[in-house]
Amino acid sequence: MKINTDGNEMVSSMTGFASNDGTYPPYEWVWELKSLNSKTLDIRCRLGADFEKIEPEVRRKVIGRIKRGHIFVSLKFVKSPNKSNFSFNREMLNQAITLWKEYEASSNISPPRFDGLLSLRGVIDQVNNDEVECDLSVLKELILKTLEMALDDLVKMRNQEGYSIRSILYGHLSQIENLVLLARDKSQVRPDQIVTRFKKQLKDLLDDTNPVSEERLAQEITLLAIKNDVSEEIDRLQSHLSAARKQIEKNEPMGRKLDFLSQELNREVNTLCSKSNDYQLTETCLSMKLIIDQFREQVQNIE
Repeated sequence: MKINTDGNEMVSSMTGFASNDGTYPPYEWVWELKSLNSKTLDIRCRLGADFEKIEPEVRRKVIGRIKRGHIFVSLKFVKSPNKSNFSFNREMLNQAITLWKEYEASSNISPPRFDGLLSLRGVIDQVNNDEVECDLSVLKELILKTLEMALDDLVKMRNQEGYSIRSILYGHLSQIENLVLLARDKSQVRPDQIVTRFKKQLKDLLDDTNPVSEERLAQEITLLAIKNDVSEEIDRLQSHLSAARKQIEKNEPMGRKLDFLSQELNREVNTLCSKSNDYQLTETCLSMKLIIDQFREQVQNIE
């Protein structure tokens, strides 16, 4: 399956990290984004005093891409050290050389050294870029553009991890489904066991002088069978499993819904365990509880 990187992946993790840098001489900056698990969307910004005014726009961009998680947004902004440039006046240098040639034939003077010519005032001047004009609107646009690129990388990382979690979730659901089918098979042989066990218990408690009528015996066995019937719990387990699979296939944040379904699965298994008076069925229920717990642990990591 191809991993979608545009934020529409079916399962998205809530954990990830991304960074992106930019330059607009003499300025340089780095965005760092970190995402952790959370029940809601919680955005923490650290932009520095000079950029607090763009925080509302930063939050809008994050909300537009991410629906859940602790999102830490950090902007590190620096001004590059001032650089000194040099201006070279070639015309003045040529004039100095021409002037020397005019005096060369009529005067007994030594030829000038090149470094001496360069040292003449005005031939080379130092230009200090202490004050560099900067278009603030362009700077803001570039800073926010690099934020969008960092968000792209963060969403991509969350989707990649979500793709791995998705496979794990399907594996857990398949294991639970197999155990539910096993529990259904175990429960189908229980009525005969209930009748046999109930008759034996009555025989141990009562002597032959006070026999129980067949009609009364049938009533008691029926009530006992109804009390221990687990078909409703098994049907609901299968229904919850089907709902979980359908939810995983949707292109939307699903962590909360899957968490609710995992709680419902656990509730039904607990009821199944409480009704079980067969050790094999009980072991099957305990195995289901273990996998449901593992399923829910993974669900806590997705958006």
